[in-house]
Amino acid sequence: MNTTENNVLKETEAILKEKFEQNDDFKTELFLLYNVYAPKYLRFVKDEMGQKRLQDMFFEAIKGQIFHGYYLIRELLADENTHISNEFLGQPIGYLTNEVPLLLGQALGDNSRELIKTEVGHKFLMWLITNYEGTFDLAKQVLWDLTCLGARQALLDEKESKNIGSNIEKVEGLLSVLNDLEFLTPQLYLSAAVVTDSVEMWEINYWNSYRNHHKAGDVSVIKVENQDETGYLVAINLHVSIFKEERESIVTHLVGKLVERNNINPSALSISVGIVEEYSAFVINQNHDTGVNTYGSN
Repeated sequence: MNTTENNVLKETEAILKEKFEQNDDFKTELFLLYNVYAPKYLRFVKDEMGQKRLQDMFFEAIKGQIFHGYYLIRELLADENTHISNEFLGQPIGYLTNEVPLLLGQALGDNSRELIKTEVGHKFLMWLITNYEGTFDLAKQVLWDLTCLGARQALLDEKESKNIGSNIEKVEGLLSVLNDLEFLTPQLYLSAAVVTDSVEMWEINYWNSYRNHHKAGDVSVIKVENQDETGYLVAINLHVSIFKEERESIVTHLVGKLVERNNINPSALSISVGIVEEYSAFVINQNHDTGVNTYGSN
């Protein structure tokens, strides 16, 4: 390790030590990450002893991968041959978050997902795949996600240290901000697709940390003006690849946001929820040939 790398390592240790010990919001975020990701493993780890070990090992893996992702960005920022522009940092946070896996992937090259494993992350991975069949892909994806989230935190800290605000003004919609991405979970984000005075159509997609970051759902909100009151027709469709408990949490969150943002009486809502096995796009090319592209299937 050269002098620059050593300085970056010490800097990262100091920053994150302070966050771990003194920043309640940061500590809360770590526990939220545990609560989001741990249930995915509990589909496989069903024995009591295994669940106890999962709790201890996974939380340490979270901290280790967050640290490593943070360090990798600090290393990039210290590299005179790498330039992360103020314009990049000035993106709305949702768009910035979605760019992080691409930034890390470009910096680390083709073996990025192998290079990000920490000692505690590797130990957790080996314990999991040795004892619980079918967990390899899930564990690899989660370790990559956590590294990207650590990198995201480093970018947000750099953005704050430079006092860089967002380079666009927010445009508010019924459900969320129209000109940004809203992450509903660390892996799923909401983006506006179609907006009129009375209709909003939104898509839910997987984060760019997924190699196959396909469509994961859609939401439609139709505002219906009646003589006596305003009603809202809400249709939420979620892909079957999203775990049942996560689907329920997303629906509750979306409905709650709509009610709170617009001061709506819940009785004015008519809500339907669907589970989608696959999404298909109907394509017509310039020669008027047609075809169907299917994506998002298991």
